[in-house]
Amino acid sequence: MKILIDTNILINLEDNKAFSNIFPKFYRLAISNNCKIIYHLQAIPSDLKRDLNTIRKEITISKLQKYEILINYSIPSENFNKIFEVKKENDRIDNKQLF
Repeated sequence: MKILIDTNILINLEDNKAFSNIFPKFYRLAISNNCKIIYHLQAIPSDLKRDLNTIRKEITISKLQKYEILINYSIPSENFNKIFEVKKENDRIDNKQLF
């Protein structure tokens, strides 16, 4: 099984701060059940570039290498983009991951 993570999940898994026990529990369950945690090649790096917290951005980018990259992804169709309207850049990134 593969689990596609969003930037918000990645930041909570890798940020240099304390967080709830939900994130380490998720990671432990995924790894112990042979799940691959992956990220979208066009989504997370694009999202992280816009992070104004440069320290957090550098930490998160440095830790991306431990995750597998989703390489074979589909580009959202026009119909999909009409249904899931893009109002801001985050919407565009979310649509790439959802599709």
